[in-house]
Amino acid sequence: MNETHADQPTGMGRTTPDYSSIILLTIVMAAGLLFLCSCQPSSEEPPSPFPPAAQVAAFGGLPRWSPDGQKLIFGADGAQMGIWLYDRSGDSLTQVTDANHPHLYDYRVSQGNDKIAFGGPGAAIENTSGIWVVGLDGSDPVRWHTTGQTPCWMPNDEGLIFAENDPQSGTYGLFQLLFADTSLTRLTDGGTDPQYNSAGSKIAYREAPPAATQFQLKVITPAGVLLNILAEDCAHFCWTDNDNTLVFDYQSSSGAKISRVPAAGGAVTEIVPGTTADPPAGGVEPSAASNGRVAYQSLNGDFSQGIRTTDLSGADMQLISEEGFQPNYSPDGTAVVFASNSGIWMTEL
Repeated sequence: MNETHADQPTGMGRTTPDYSSIILLTIVMAAGLLFLCSCQPSSEEPPSPFPPAAQVAAFGGLPRWSPDGQKLIFGADGAQMGIWLYDRSGDSLTQVTDANHPHLYDYRVSQGNDKIAFGGPGAAIENTSGIWVVGLDGSDPVRWHTTGQTPCWMPNDEGLIFAENDPQSGTYGLFQLLFADTSLTRLTDGGTDPQYNSAGSKIAYREAPPAATQFQLKVITPAGVLLNILAEDCAHFCWTDNDNTLVFDYQSSSGAKISRVPAAGGAVTEIVPGTTADPPAGGVEPSAASNGRVAYQSLNGDFSQGIRTTDLSGADMQLISEEGFQPNYSPDGTAVVFASNSGIWMTEL
């Protein structure tokens, strides 16, 4: 016989928990926690819009790469007077010259990557002036000519092309100096900043016509025969990797522009149009790499907007640094070095 006790609940009297309410409460609490977490400041830095730059030196200006892209040289004055060399592979900095051999910020590394040619300031009677060559470690400085500036290495490092601008003697023009016999050959009656193309078949340079304030961009043969006048106004220029095109900057009514032009002559094509825009569309100091890209100082009117790169069509502009000037692309296109008010900086790309 079954018995029923008063304190024992029957099946009809049991209560079932409300699981839907519990689940809803859990969801509300979790949402609240997520909201509180999202309101807390993040300890992570936002991603940079441009590649990081490493400081090479806290002083100096006008950096230039060696042809192999493993070393760069730059100049300094004041307490750090001289030419300095940075070894990219060893991350080391060496002073090549000092105040005994001042420079004109017109140095170039040889094709063999073992010597530096530079122009020294002063009158011909001073032992600092003229065209000098020195080893990368500062050894064996040789004064090859008592006057001259902006030296450029000839193919195979057999000699130099340099500019004469000596008002005392009235000597002007581009000259070829051969190391083997120290012979000197005049190539032009004026001009400055000679640059061979990599094939050694052409020399580009700037020359101001009589009474002109602007420099023309010209191309000659190694023998000095004029091939073309490519532009009527040129402040800076460089060869591109194909040896048949030059990139140059100039001032226009709309601002500083960068364009390209065939070395054989022809139409000038704008790369950086010089208008005020967003992103800034003006540019100066172009430097080309073998990957078909150009680095330049970006301008918005007269205000510097850092360092940018673009391709030869003016597309795909990329910001490298928010400040800086005098950019120089490594020959292989893997890095850009530039100067700033705080020294020399390099960005690996």
